[in-house]
Amino acid sequence: MLENIVNTASIVLGSLLGMWLKKGIPDRIKDIIMTSMGLSILTLGIKDGINFNNGMLIILFMVVGGIIGELLRIDERLTMLGVYLEKKFSKSDNNDIVKGFVTTSIMFNVGAMAIVGSIKSGLSGNNEILFIKALLDGVSSLIFSSKYGIGVLFSAATVFVYQGSIFLFAFFIKSGLDDAVINQISVVGGLMMIGLGINLLFNKNIKIGNLMPALFIPIIYKVIVSFF
Repeated sequence: MLENIVNTASIVLGSLLGMWLKKGIPDRIKDIIMTSMGLSILTLGIKDGINFNNGMLIILFMVVGGIIGELLRIDERLTMLGVYLEKKFSKSDNNDIVKGFVTTSIMFNVGAMAIVGSIKSGLSGNNEILFIKALLDGVSSLIFSSKYGIGVLFSAATVFVYQGSIFLFAFFIKSGLDDAVINQISVVGGLMMIGLGINLLFNKNIKIGNLMPALFIPIIYKVIVSFF
């Protein structure tokens, strides 16, 4: 779990530094940085999202995962948690803490690197991907926290729990995941990253959080198919 601890620590340190630099970064610089981040996230999402072999399966995974997420109200619960943190730690009337927490919690967790890195670490002990992700997340948290504040810091907890859960899951099932399943998970994650990029660039409100169960549907599908 060392790689997960390093990733979490990088977000905490990046967030603290970003909050410290907040007043020293002009709004126009923050805005162009956020635009750059949105375009980058969108591009990375497209890169992963188009790398599929069976489009019908991907649609099935997204639809089933979205229904489950909607029934569980994941996006709403993430927002409610962000609202609670905002009320507890901020006296301002804006929703920057909520937006920062929700945006970075999703961004740090749904990318292919989080999934594939945690799986590889659990299956083979190869931590290279997660160490690279830790560097990227540290830089991203610095940028986001300079705009959104302390909400980004709390997203470190979601990363630790989420990636840690995938690591433990992969560790115990070992060879149960093949390359096809990993590819399907990466594609689903890429599509979610596209949605997140659209939210950042165009100020939309696509409920990406409700799509998070779709990341696990390929595994469930693999288990079901194996019985037939």
